Amino acid sequence: MSISIKRRLSLPQSHAYYALSTATSSAFLIRAFSLNLMLIASKRHYFINAKIATMFALSLAFTITNAWADQQASISPHKFFLLNDAIALAHERDPWLTSSKFKERAIMAQSEASLALPDPVVSLSIANVPTNGFRLNQEPMTQLKAGVSQMLPRGNSRQIQSQYQQELALEQPFLRAQRIAESSVQVSALWLEVYKAQAKITLIEENQILLSQLGDIAKKNYAWGIGSTRQQDVVNASLEVNKIEDRLIQARAQKTASIQRLNEWLQIDATQFSSFTLPNTLAPLEPIPAVTQFALNSNNRQTLANMLNQHPVIQAIEQRVSASASAIALAKQKYYPQWGLNASYAYRDDDQLGASRADFLSIGISFDVPLYTSQKQDNEVSARVYASESIKTDKRLALRQLMSQLTASYTLYQHLQARMDLYETQILPQTLEKVQIVVSAFTNNDGDFDDVLNAQITQLNAKLSLLDIQVELHKTHSQLSYYMTSTSQKGL
Repeated sequence: MSISIKRRLSLPQSHAYYALSTATSSAFLIRAFSLNLMLIASKRHYFINAKIATMFALSLAFTITNAWADQQASISPHKFFLLNDAIALAHERDPWLTSSKFKERAIMAQSEASLALPDPVVSLSIANVPTNGFRLNQEPMTQLKAGVSQMLPRGNSRQIQSQYQQELALEQPFLRAQRIAESSVQVSALWLEVYKAQAKITLIEENQILLSQLGDIAKKNYAWGIGSTRQQDVVNASLEVNKIEDRLIQARAQKTASIQRLNEWLQIDATQFSSFTLPNTLAPLEPIPAVTQFALNSNNRQTLANMLNQHPVIQAIEQRVSASASAIALAKQKYYPQWGLNASYAYRDDDQLGASRADFLSIGISFDVPLYTSQKQDNEVSARVYASESIKTDKRLALRQLMSQLTASYTLYQHLQARMDLYETQILPQTLEKVQIVVSAFTNNDGDFDDVLNAQITQLNAKLSLLDIQVELHKTHSQLSYYMTSTSQKGL
């Protein structure tokens, strides 16, 4: 018997909006600061400084544009290490699955062995030898005896024992299906953590270039006495650049740690793993099946229970329930007596005068009598019944836990979707608009440099928050896919 898994697991959405908004805000800042420097310099009749400022701004534009283009170009030629690749590799290299298959084969082999009869017992003996001479022909009762006995199992216990072990073995495919579903969730979470760290590094590096150039502009303006730039603006710009560097160090550390945790499942050499490139655009989430979504929205617990009954966790417990029924039937076989057959042949030597003596042949049966059933057999059957009821209770408890976890995950999934929509449609566009407004005000000598700096940091924080929301959304979707995992009698 084998099991296949139907999973509804998908990849996260693209974060192309990040690159677009970053490029837009960066270009706007570059143009605004270039204009600001040229206007202020011309007003103060600093022709040479205006020329230097213009060249500086153009250099800034060239640097950021080329950096962004080089980053995109450096990603495209490589083979991407997708989430599905990681999941498939983790399943392929999971020793637990191999161990489970060996365990299933061992129990099935034991089931076949249970159908065999007990081994017969052979006995050889010399009986009635006289102690006053130790001669075999001295006394007529002296004999060489060979016997064989065969015990027969009680009732139908052989077939029931074999069936019981087969049912225990058939639990293993469901346990493997459960292992595959659980490992898919864990590998997905770890892969998404690696992706999040990599995306954070990309976002921070993009903003690091911009903030560094803003700091240089603040230093130039302060040194030349252009505009309202103050010393604290220079210090604040330097401080924010250092904070960005700290964020970058943290993101790189998180990426390294996540890769190491992921490699527990993948078992890839470090040099080989470094050659893999995670995709910079991620596939959108697959929608939740309409029937399941309707049942979750309407809180139709019966429909959800019917779906969860096909989960490998429940199926594995159900298989143990079937095995416990066979265990009860096996215990009831002890009410039947156990029979035994025996036969023996006794050889007698001729007497001292040479007269022949007849040999002896014996045939018999034996059986035990289960008289004390109230103390032994009844209690053994009761123990099996209680064990079966305990397993049924475990099933109800597991079903209740899956139901609670499914509804909780779906509620979290809905809230994360709402937050992601809010960030994509409201917060991020507003942060971009704020950057444009404060830069425009600063170029017209109607704003502070700190406002420009804070607006840029606010936009970066919003992008990082959206990234966290998206990753949590996809982790939650992976968990929902785990709860919607079903099993069928083929495949695994």
